[in-house]
Amino acid sequence: MRKKSISLISFLLLAQSLFSQNSRVLFVGNSYTSANNLPNVFQQCANSAGFNVEVASSAPGGYTFQQHLSNTTSIGLIQEGGWDFVVLQEQSQIPSFPIGQVQNECFPFAASLNDSIEKYSSCGETVFYQTWGRQNGDSQNCANWPPVCTYEGMDSLLLERYQTMANDNNAIVAAVGAVRRYLRENYPTMNLYQADGSHPSALGTYAAACTFTSSLYRIDANLITFTGTFTLEEISAVKEAVNAIVFNDLIQWNIGAFDLDVSFTYELMGDSLITSGECVSCDSIVWNFGDGSTSHELSPTHVYDPGIYMVNMIGFHCGEAVSQSAEIFVEPETLIQERSPAKYIVFNNNLIFNESITNGEWILIDIAGRRCLSIQHQQTNLGILTPGVYFISNLKTGENARLVINE
Repeated sequence: MRKKSISLISFLLLAQSLFSQNSRVLFVGNSYTSANNLPNVFQQCANSAGFNVEVASSAPGGYTFQQHLSNTTSIGLIQEGGWDFVVLQEQSQIPSFPIGQVQNECFPFAASLNDSIEKYSSCGETVFYQTWGRQNGDSQNCANWPPVCTYEGMDSLLLERYQTMANDNNAIVAAVGAVRRYLRENYPTMNLYQADGSHPSALGTYAAACTFTSSLYRIDANLITFTGTFTLEEISAVKEAVNAIVFNDLIQWNIGAFDLDVSFTYELMGDSLITSGECVSCDSIVWNFGDGSTSHELSPTHVYDPGIYMVNMIGFHCGEAVSQSAEIFVEPETLIQERSPAKYIVFNNNLIFNESITNGEWILIDIAGRRCLSIQHQQTNLGILTPGVYFISNLKTGENARLVINE
């Protein structure tokens, strides 16, 4: 028995829809989304990086996830389907509230929206728009909930809760709040807020748009050539922040964590291949066993004739396919037997028997179990055979042995 673990070697058989030059993005949020027309700024950033993007949004002021679930515009857009990405942004304060309140007023409605997205855009991705702490903390709720009294406290809670929502719903995070925090800490003179200390300034919206472009398309922010009316210093700082927080640490935000992926291990027991497969995000699976046989099971068992075979497991999802392969050698049962060394010898590529034989009594088979030579004489020239491993077998007695023909 042999047990093997295959190191993952996945490759695309078809182009990934995720990186298509054409995509549709829906924003579902409130004034943090509509301020400075974030969807439009994002579209310009994405277009400048080579992506043709169609955008739509539903963003009534102050809206919560719960309210969107009963809003005909929001639900109608989600049910329109065919979105590559649907961005969800909760009311700006709710995720920073005490965890019990968030579990009642936020998480269930995030899950319900995600369920609808998965139903109507099964090949799309849900994106949670991680917002930011208010410039000087949340003065409205500070007295009853001290952790939000400062920007840092509120911002940290928002980051944590949005990450939880993404993890719970197999979604990704657009880490806008984390990018803004980097800018606040490293470029404190750059103003990311409007006068109310809550909504984004034009520069804050540009930072969000660049974050979305890098997150959704997994690109270096420097590929974004749209500059708006911002200074070179501002543009450089934003791109530095996006790359430091997002592009250089994609997996932190679940970006790529739920991509289609396949892997398997196997045991070879005699002529039986026993597999254990895993497939992330698969709609369907097909195994090619290399002998003309296939299977659609996750972990099939297959019986082989002796030989060398290439086993291939392929997973499919929304026009994308990835595969993993392994080469296996199924040894003939006769390999376990040994001949008497006095029966014959090999000398100068000649097989010479030490006793008389009957024509056709002995045969030579190759490593795949195919008969390649019938022994007709007491001395037989093996020079006509390709160098390699063969097996000599007596059809009457079952005697056999491995035979190696060298160059």
